[in-house]
Amino acid sequence: MNRAQRLDITAIAETFLRKAKRFLWQDGHLTPVAFIVHSTGVETIVLSFKDTEEKHQAYVFVSALSRKLRADAVILINESWMVLSSGESRDEVIARTEQLPPSEDPRRQEVISMAVVGPAFKPTITLLPFRRKGRKIRFEEKVTQSEDVEVEVFMIPKWWTDAPKIS
Repeated sequence: MNRAQRLDITAIAETFLRKAKRFLWQDGHLTPVAFIVHSTGVETIVLSFKDTEEKHQAYVFVSALSRKLRADAVILINESWMVLSSGESRDEVIARTEQLPPSEDPRRQEVISMAVVGPAFKPTITLLPFRRKGRKIRFEEKVTQSEDVEVEVFMIPKWWTDAPKIS
């Protein structure tokens, strides 16, 4: 049994997802955040970006810090738009979103997204859809997927192989 398994990354991630759900319910919005789980604790990095390039740079920073800390896992939590449709392959979803971003798709739905990546396990993504009615938020059933999920989907470089180093 390796250290990441002993830590029960899934339980840690679920705790952060419950907190994100509570913050969204209380405040009406979520700030993007990365939790870096490592041997001496958890680092919390608030992420700020205006576009895809800034988002990529933020994730490169998280990856580099994860490498420096020899992280067991990174948990990324964000509020975003998704078009949840069943039956589409990953390639079909990518092609669709290149044509029409989820934020502009009339079928869009808001979700809390949580990505969990690390060197000792398959990456997972959890989507917790929700709907707003005035100031009220109604959460729907969460969906978790680990099959056919690539780390690159999350835009975070693999810190355990090819991530840039920071001093």
